[in-house]
Amino acid sequence: MKRLLLFTVGLCLCAGLFAQQNESELANKIDEYAQQVMKTWQLPGFAMAVSVDNKVIFKKGYGVKELRPANGIGFQGVRFDECKMTQAGVKPVVNNPGDKINTTTVFQIASISKSFTATVMAQLVNEGKFKWTDTVKNILPDFQMFKNNDYVTNNMLVRDAMLHATGLVSEAGTYFGNLGYDRDETYTMLGLLEPGFSFRSAYDYNNITFVICSKIIEKFTGKSWEENVRERVFKPLGMNSSTMNADGYANSKDVATPHDYQYIGNGKSITPPLYGDEQALNWLTVIGPAGSLCSTAEDLIKYAQFHCNNGYIVNRDENGNIKDTTFVMPRKAMLPLHRGYTITSQDSSMVRLYGMCWFIEQNHNYRLLFHTGTAWE
Repeated sequence: MKRLLLFTVGLCLCAGLFAQQNESELANKIDEYAQQVMKTWQLPGFAMAVSVDNKVIFKKGYGVKELRPANGIGFQGVRFDECKMTQAGVKPVVNNPGDKINTTTVFQIASISKSFTATVMAQLVNEGKFKWTDTVKNILPDFQMFKNNDYVTNNMLVRDAMLHATGLVSEAGTYFGNLGYDRDETYTMLGLLEPGFSFRSAYDYNNITFVICSKIIEKFTGKSWEENVRERVFKPLGMNSSTMNADGYANSKDVATPHDYQYIGNGKSITPPLYGDEQALNWLTVIGPAGSLCSTAEDLIKYAQFHCNNGYIVNRDENGNIKDTTFVMPRKAMLPLHRGYTITSQDSSMVRLYGMCWFIEQNHNYRLLFHTGTAWE
């Protein structure tokens, strides 16, 4: 039995939990837990969905899309009506105070986007376009990793771009987009940075190496990273409300306003809304394959089922009866995505590794695959 728990800010897959509980009991416990999370963390709101054995047993939205202060002033003193256009050339997201979140509300899912990029890459590997163990330099002749470092440049494998062990220190280059640089310029600047540690010697989470993946995808398909995600993942899984980048997020009809989370001590926190350029939507587009997807609980539960099933989803009618299945990619192509490569932490109770865009934790009771997402807000 598989159990899958999805938040709009995090995605988890694990086996063997709650196997003996009936659906209604489990749904009630999940609802109680979600309400406690909302209270403890003092959140504006969120949405979630849970699937057991390919059947969605719970989905619900909590809270509001925008927690606007009475004076209309959000993070950094910006008013909700101050900025008509953001740096990205789109209108900032603003909601009416009190608008409720539901399971079709769009959120930025940030680093969960990485697994979508890896899924597209896995499809191309399955099609024989390239191998995980091909060198990036052989595919992209203009590739340069680090300043005056031919060893990493010539020996970096395709899969290395997604495993956070290249030598780039945590978050190096992540905020180039906030300085006005675009995705192509970020790719070029990989060759200007200095490593913080030896190649493949340690784990340190980074975002900008995923622009390498987008370049590889574009070379072998003749289409953009965005087009590939839409055609290869969104469309076959029926993720009809999912989108990406600044324009996709800002133009969604049912969308949550970004908020900043600040812990102020004594068990208290505040979550001021972000307005205008504080929403950093240009950054969203530049970070692209590492973190620009925007989705809903309704869509993401399909994506989670797809990974639990290693390549397909089960379609049900309005009564919950199985109609048919939607096959997207073969199991042999999916399995490398769920294999751990880089150790991130370990102790006597568990070992946690990073695979191709999933954290993979093995403890005494079960195996857990998960990924969280933190956007600019």
